[in-house]
Amino acid sequence: MARRTRVPAVLVFAALLVGGCGQSPTRPTTMPAGAGLVSIRLEGPSRIAPDQTADYRVIATLSDGASDDVTASAVLQQTWARGGTVRIDGPGRVTGVAEGALDLTASYPAPGGSAATLRVLVLEAGTYEVSGVVTESGRPFPGVPVSVLSGRHTGLKASTDYEGRYYLYGLAGPTELQVIQEGLRPVTHALLVSTDANVDFGLEPLPGYDSLAGTWRLTLEAESTCASVLPAETMFRTLSVAIAQRGSQLSVALDSTGRVVFDDYPQAGIGGVAGDHVDMYFQRDPDAERFPPRWVLMERLSPTRFLGISGPLSGTRTGSTVSGTLSGYFSVYRSVGPDYLAAGTALETECLRKIGQHATLHSFRLDRD
Repeated sequence: MARRTRVPAVLVFAALLVGGCGQSPTRPTTMPAGAGLVSIRLEGPSRIAPDQTADYRVIATLSDGASDDVTASAVLQQTWARGGTVRIDGPGRVTGVAEGALDLTASYPAPGGSAATLRVLVLEAGTYEVSGVVTESGRPFPGVPVSVLSGRHTGLKASTDYEGRYYLYGLAGPTELQVIQEGLRPVTHALLVSTDANVDFGLEPLPGYDSLAGTWRLTLEAESTCASVLPAETMFRTLSVAIAQRGSQLSVALDSTGRVVFDDYPQAGIGGVAGDHVDMYFQRDPDAERFPPRWVLMERLSPTRFLGISGPLSGTRTGSTVSGTLSGYFSVYRSVGPDYLAAGTALETECLRKIGQHATLHSFRLDRD
């Protein structure tokens, strides 16, 4: 058996001093005894390219004022993304995968454990992020696609968020961006992308455009075979609607004498328009979510009976009329009292006609007042 040579501790200490000169500090897996964790920070590049691997460090600040590299025992993960993705290959080691923005978050499993986040862009070298705000008549405009008309990533689109802001990644060189929305003047911006850039779009109404905005009379009619299950008075309903239009987006406010409104639920339908094609949607709770379900469109038939109508509407505009089909529900409920949401409410009958399942659907018609 080989004999072990005992090395004096002082020589070991000297060797560590010499070997550590000019090198990165070691990565302890635990903090020094008696030192409490104050905070951690995540250090590393804010940009990496797809397929590029980079090293990140997690540095702990301790109550005694010292700092320690705790990367080896920290947990690193991607916690948010706007298109960008990375792969965690090991302690502190990250490889870019897809272009975009993301958050890297490090957490340290110790008493009083902390977390730190770093925003990272995954971009090819020499390419950049272009972002901005889209407004309509001075107001932020959500849900609007901004397209790359020419340049790197031609055809790429990004929709604006609820603040009207969009983000495009991986652009470079001569580039054209465009926003086209129903009823609004198209806007195109040409730019030379050589760094991260902010490009805003201000949209204005198109003169002479026949907007859907205004008051309409909405007629809803159940498909004819529903007469075998629905009460006669529920087969045909008429109510007033006020449509607001911003570009291609519609908001449909409903008004009828017996309408039931739920405080914790959307009170208007939504929709969109493209040329002469018009879509709208009246929402209701999914079957498995809660009972009785909430509806955007529900009417009181009597003190204890209620009619709900829901589903997507798809139609064509001809002059001052829009007509088409409704794929969805006509549902009648009975309650034990005047409160539809009270315990004991039951589904009395309903007629579902759904696109892809039934040959004929419910119908609707809009007539401008």
